[in-house]
Amino acid sequence: MTGDAELLRLDAEFKAAYALMDAAADRVEEFETRGRTKLVRTAEDKLEKLTEAADANTRKILRTRVSTPTGMMVKIRVNDTWSGTYDDNDLLASIIADVRAIAG
Repeated sequence: MTGDAELLRLDAEFKAAYALMDAAADRVEEFETRGRTKLVRTAEDKLEKLTEAADANTRKILRTRVSTPTGMMVKIRVNDTWSGTYDDNDLLASIIADVRAIAG
């Protein structure tokens, strides 16, 4: 599998994980509003696991070498969506490595 194909697969996983995380965060808020303390803890645990999975996925995205502007834009979009996983210097270093790999 090429780097770009792998990146698109990881991006699809990221989008799915992010949607699950968003739904889990809504569940936490719902249970907090209703005063359901035990359910809040359970929902928070689920949210934490989903967050860890999404975080690991975004790090894989950053490490994946791509060879097209589309692949580089995926990295930028994920960085913009998932703040805190890696900083702009890490993103820039990853994209520079991609460009260098293309240039040979």
